[in-house]
Amino acid sequence: MVADIADRIVVMRQGEIVEQGPTAQILGDPQQEYTQKLIAAVPPLKPKPAARVSGAELITIRDLSKTYGGRRGLFAARTPAFTVSDRISMTIREGEIYGLVGESGSGKSTLGRMIVGLADPDSGEIRCGDQPVSRAAFLASKTLRRSIQMVFQDPYSSFNPRMKIGPALIAGSVAGGESRADAMRRARELVELVQLDQSALDRFPHEFSGGQRQRLGIARALMMQPRLLVADEAVSALDVSVQEQVIRLLLDIKARIGLSILFITHDLRVAGQICDRIGVLRKGVLVEENTAERILTEPTHDYTRMLLDSVPGRSWR
Repeated sequence: MVADIADRIVVMRQGEIVEQGPTAQILGDPQQEYTQKLIAAVPPLKPKPAARVSGAELITIRDLSKTYGGRRGLFAARTPAFTVSDRISMTIREGEIYGLVGESGSGKSTLGRMIVGLADPDSGEIRCGDQPVSRAAFLASKTLRRSIQMVFQDPYSSFNPRMKIGPALIAGSVAGGESRADAMRRARELVELVQLDQSALDRFPHEFSGGQRQRLGIARALMMQPRLLVADEAVSALDVSVQEQVIRLLLDIKARIGLSILFITHDLRVAGQICDRIGVLRKGVLVEENTAERILTEPTHDYTRMLLDSVPGRSWR
C-alpha cells in the first residue's frame, strides 16, 4: 500500500529506525537486511504452482440463500432486506484449499458461518460427505462437530486470557470423551506441528505474539481431527512477514495430513499464494470460480478484474 500513497518510507524495528528514504529507493534497492526481508514477505500477484486436486467431494453446497433484515420489529419499522447468499452452489474437495474472495459485505464470512453450523440458510443445502449441515445437525452429531473446525480472524480474542494454552487446547477433546492424558499427548504433538515449543502449553495467551496465537488457534482446531478447516480472514490481522509464515504452515499441514481448507479472504494476492481454486463472491453471488491461476491471470468477470486492479502496490510488484 505504501507503494501507492507514500513519497518517503521509514522502516522501523523494535522502536528504532533502520532505514529511510524515497519510496522508489526503499522498495527498489533496500540496503538493510530487515527491509529486504519485509519486502520479500509481500506476496506477488501470481498464483502458486498449480497442483491437480482429484479428491472426492467433501463439502457440497446447492442453491444456498440467506437474507438478513426485511422483518418488522414490535416497535420498529421494517428493516431493509439484505441478501448475503444468493443461490450459491459450490464444492470443496478432499485435500483442496478453496479460496473465497470478495470485499467487505460480500457474504464470505456468513457462508463460512453456515458451513460450521453457526447460522442456517433460508433455503438450499450444505452437505459434508453424506451428512446434512445445519445448526441442529451440529448440536446432534459429535462426528459433524469434529469434521468441521474454524480458525478465527482475531488471534487476540480467540483464547480465554485466564486459561493456559494446554487446557484451552484439550477442552474440546476432553468434552467429547477423550481422556486428558491422550488429549494432552496430542496437544504436545500439534504444538510442535505448528512449529512452537511444547513449553507453550504451560503459558497464558498474553505471552504470545499474534502470529504465535494464530498458530495455537490452528493447533486447537486440529485437536478435533477435522476434515475441513474454515480459516476466516485468518492472516488479515498479521504483519506481512508473519502472514507468510502462517500461509507456509497451512500449506505444510495440508501436505502432511491431507486437510481440506476453506480460506476466506478479501486479498486476492494472499489467496493466490495458498489456494488451489478460488470463488469470487459479490453481494452474495458467486460471480466466478476457477483455478487460482486462471482467476489471477485470465479473469472473466468485471468484478474479479476490478478486485485485481484494486490490489495495493500492483504496479510495484
